[in-house]
Amino acid sequence: SKAGNNIRRKDLMEMLTYVRQHKSVKYLIIDEVDRFMRSLDEMFYWKVVLKDLGVSLWFASNPELNDDSAQAKLLLSLDGYKAEGSNEERQRKSIQGHKAAIREGRYTFPPLPGYMKGNKPGIHVLNPLYSDIWQSVLKDVASRLYTPSSALKRLNSYIVPLGKPALKIDKFNHFIANPFYCGTIVVGGQINERCEKGLHPTLITRAEHESILEVLALRPNRQIRKLQ
Repeated sequence: SKAGNNIRRKDLMEMLTYVRQHKSVKYLIIDEVDRFMRSLDEMFYWKVVLKDLGVSLWFASNPELNDDSAQAKLLLSLDGYKAEGSNEERQRKSIQGHKAAIREGRYTFPPLPGYMKGNKPGIHVLNPLYSDIWQSVLKDVASRLYTPSSALKRLNSYIVPLGKPALKIDKFNHFIANPFYCGTIVVGGQINERCEKGLHPTLITRAEHESILEVLALRPNRQIRKLQ
């Protein structure tokens, strides 16, 4: 996992709980350093936490790291540094790949409601089971025919019998505010890229998208996350 996510990670916390409940556990055996952690600081954090519980961290493929000598700690630091550097390089390549795809008009993330993966990577196509109802509720909100709450009730009455879980209003608002439905791809965070002309089919016009944003902004006591 990337740096910063490993202190309270679910699987590691489960491991910690098990160790505390089973005092007979004396070793955590990992194949190689990068199979355990790709963050140098967090690797030593967990080494100390485990040691405090009487558990030694051992690496099956690197026995020279398995004692408390200064040399072993130095070698462990070097292997941890290599693992973290490799992880950062992989993240950079992944980010650049996402950015390049978005600039081409491809969406390299899970399909939004109403869409499904197509034959071409990143070019999602309409889901025949759900695209019509999503288009309908989007247009109803844009035209003020339905409020977001009433449109959500209509949507849930359709998708729940088909086996989809009912949506909550906040998540529904998040989806309908996404400009993807009018052809614009926007991804924030580390990707931070935008494409005005995605290659996927649209469900609404840009004018209808703007109308939806106006409806959401007018709703009292709601903080709508701006996607643009």
